[in-house]
Amino acid sequence: LEHDTVRNYLVVTDTGKRKVTLNDMRVGSVVGEMRQPYSDQLLMPVDVAIDDMSRTYVTDAAKGCIHIYDKNGDFIKLFGKGELRKPWGICFDRQDNLLVSDEGSNRILMYTAAGKLNRVITEDVYLPKGISVNIHERLAITTGDPYNFLKIIQYK
Repeated sequence: LEHDTVRNYLVVTDTGKRKVTLNDMRVGSVVGEMRQPYSDQLLMPVDVAIDDMSRTYVTDAAKGCIHIYDKNGDFIKLFGKGELRKPWGICFDRQDNLLVSDEGSNRILMYTAAGKLNRVITEDVYLPKGISVNIHERLAITTGDPYNFLKIIQYK
């Protein structure tokens, strides 16, 4: 779930239907969905992030990759295969670094907006799920750990 402030759309992942929809917040209805070639269909879309150019990034936990769509919802490319096992949460920081929580490898990774792996931030988070950057430029991570389900880490 992400808000596209340029078009005032709410971008929503629907894991059960294997799609990502664009919802017009003014009228409260679906106005479109992300489109990709058959060979690169979404299997398990979990989370979305939108960059400054209105491109949408979608984690696909089943395929172990990130899908990128342009501002019209057309597929651009995917990346992360072989590097990601089960990407879950995704967000951008102020420097346009793409931060990804990979539940399958218990890691948080940093990518460029173009999809190039920049670095591994940490390998010490049990089942990382949701991820966001707070106002102090720290990562807030929800996890599958019942005793420590929220972690705040410095990553810069």
